[in-house]
Amino acid sequence: MQNIIDLNSEIEKIAQPEIEFHQKFQNIRFDGNWVNELNYNHFEDWEKRIKDKINKIVDLESPSKVKFIKVFQQDVLQKYNDLLKVDYDNLETLKSIPRIIFMTDSIIKPPKTKVSEFYFSGDIMDGFEEILLKMAEIYKIESFDYYDGDNHPDSQKDILQDEILHRLNIEDNQLDTIYSYVFLCFALKSTTKLLGGITKYLDYLVNLINKIENFEEDKLTLDEVYDNDPNNLKLEFKINKINVALFYRVFHDLGIFEVDNKNQKHPYSNLKNYINGSNMYYLENHKVEKIKNINKEFAKFLNDNKYEKHEINLIELLISKLKSRKEEIEANSEEGLL
Repeated sequence: MQNIIDLNSEIEKIAQPEIEFHQKFQNIRFDGNWVNELNYNHFEDWEKRIKDKINKIVDLESPSKVKFIKVFQQDVLQKYNDLLKVDYDNLETLKSIPRIIFMTDSIIKPPKTKVSEFYFSGDIMDGFEEILLKMAEIYKIESFDYYDGDNHPDSQKDILQDEILHRLNIEDNQLDTIYSYVFLCFALKSTTKLLGGITKYLDYLVNLINKIENFEEDKLTLDEVYDNDPNNLKLEFKINKINVALFYRVFHDLGIFEVDNKNQKHPYSNLKNYINGSNMYYLENHKVEKIKNINKEFAKFLNDNKYEKHEINLIELLISKLKSRKEEIEANSEEGLL
């Protein structure tokens, strides 16, 4: 029974984590950890710990434990479904979550560093680029371009900070508060991803039980929950990343489609945001990769004329494909197939 209680407790921590904004430090505690000190392994270890607890409970020869797993799966599915509906990129949503702590208890260890104190190291794992891009998104600084190439990354950080302070009309002594919500966003999205992993694991177990028992379908299934997750749909391009960027720019410039770019400094700002936020893949050296940071490709052909040749090659490829399609349609029409 204790294992079941512990397992339920872990799931509740994911669905309703204890989140506190401490005025003294201008930092947020997430289940006892400062948000800027949560490392990459924290959520992976948490997911593994929960799966281990599930494994201790599962016993196909025990009707009561089998029933618990079925009920538990439905509860987790519902919680996952609810989390997918929350927009953690919205600043007002983030601000509404933490409980405000005006007087921090002396037994609570202060954060090792201020939330705003992180610097570019060149290490891909330091998350520097990801933090700045997410901050620009949350605080709606559409003009921010991390890849403009004119400034060192640390200078880009200063530029972004100044723009946010100006927009919010606040002093720089509030910088840590600004950053705390960015790190909170990462933590909350990581818990949603974590719960998604648990959901898949439970779905596998229940499907196994259903095969054994010929169990009836429940009201809520994993497929139904995925209907609320836009990232679950995958679109795969058979061209490389630079050609994907050129593809979208060509058809955008031709007026084939339009992306609302109102109040944007650069003509492709929201188009790049759309591509980065979608679940699209490109083909590079026979390997399929997820499209991330398409801004870099746009910056290349906006600032370098040598990429005009790439655009011409892409257009010729499209013309060839469309011409073949036209000939196929005409041939079918002549044969009376259309």
